[in-house]
Amino acid sequence: MPNIHLFSFNLFEVHTMVVWKEGPSCVIIDPGFYTENERNEFYNFLNDKGLTPEAILLTHGHMDHTWGVKDVQDRYGVPVYMNSLDAELARTNASYADIYGLKAPDFSFSYTGVEDGMTIRAA
Repeated sequence: MPNIHLFSFNLFEVHTMVVWKEGPSCVIIDPGFYTENERNEFYNFLNDKGLTPEAILLTHGHMDHTWGVKDVQDRYGVPVYMNSLDAELARTNASYADIYGLKAPDFSFSYTGVEDGMTIRAA
């Protein structure tokens, strides 16, 4: 049975999840931390549990789900998996962030497109 830790991040209260069976490998789902405090809470949890991300999975490309992706990928060098159809959606994040007066997520991360029926094995 996997372990799941749930965070609620940013003003949209996105659910960021850390999933692992046995350490140290884990998977991060929707790393949406926005503030420095949220970022620290996220990394402190990983450090306290001795976990190292092996992959990032995105449920979709909205800004609230992607604010922390580039940071996690840069820190750990992990692959990101996202439905290919969300790439266009993610490119519009800057416009939506501007409407809310928020910083746009850094969408310069690399990702592998995921299609229906595909299996991803990690952690």
